[in-house]
Amino acid sequence: MNSLSISRILKLIKFEFLMHRRYYLMILIGAFVLVTSYLTYSLSYFKIDMVQYGMKNNFYNRAYFFYVIAILLFVVGQSFIDLRSKASAERYLLLPALPSEKLFSQFIVKFTLAFLVMPIIFALSAILARWIALEFLIPFTGGITNIDIIDFDVLIPIKQSADWLYYIFILSLILFIPSALFAGSQYYGKWNIVMLPLFMIVFSVVTALSPFIISNLFNDGYKNIGYFLDSKWDIKVFGNEAPLMIYVLLVLFYMGAVLSYIISYHKLKEREV
Repeated sequence: MNSLSISRILKLIKFEFLMHRRYYLMILIGAFVLVTSYLTYSLSYFKIDMVQYGMKNNFYNRAYFFYVIAILLFVVGQSFIDLRSKASAERYLLLPALPSEKLFSQFIVKFTLAFLVMPIIFALSAILARWIALEFLIPFTGGITNIDIIDFDVLIPIKQSADWLYYIFILSLILFIPSALFAGSQYYGKWNIVMLPLFMIVFSVVTALSPFIISNLFNDGYKNIGYFLDSKWDIKVFGNEAPLMIYVLLVLFYMGAVLSYIISYHKLKEREV
């Protein structure tokens, strides 16, 4: 058992769903009911013209933004559920599979659910909410008029005509945040939804303020934060000008995404030993 086996990975995925089917059903049904209820209420009682005010994508985008955050926390951030208690951890760690296979199986389950299944759940909820609002509620409540159906662009928000740096930065966030939550689930368990976001906020603030702090520690002259946000600190790479901090964060986010899986693998291997 020294090489990856697709058969063992599939068996681990089956094991995951068999052991935690109630959890996954609760996530799917709960998300569908909550999103449908919220969108139905909003469509029925917000008295605006969606087309006139350009609210079509903005209306769905706001709800989808918070929906994605919740999905990342409660799906990706709750990986390796079996490692939370001693009994379930022993059972899971003794399964005849490599640590890498267990890592791959968790990755496939959580990321497929978060980035494929859950967006479909949101779209179906939006379609149902629109139908309920139009057919049953708006004639009595006088809510949003000219309700358009949800666009595919809402589920994959891509800014048109943006610089390549924008896409690279967004991609770095998409890679880093789920990866960090995935790795953090082995360290913080059920508290991962609180501890990991808190750590990321502190890390981002410290990183952003580091030039200001270091400069005032080692230089005689005091410099305020505005000095470091001045345009003269912008640098140009391949024709795109951006603050130096953006490029620093790019490196940290991409490295963090890769290191998250390496750390997660070694943590899992350590627990097996």
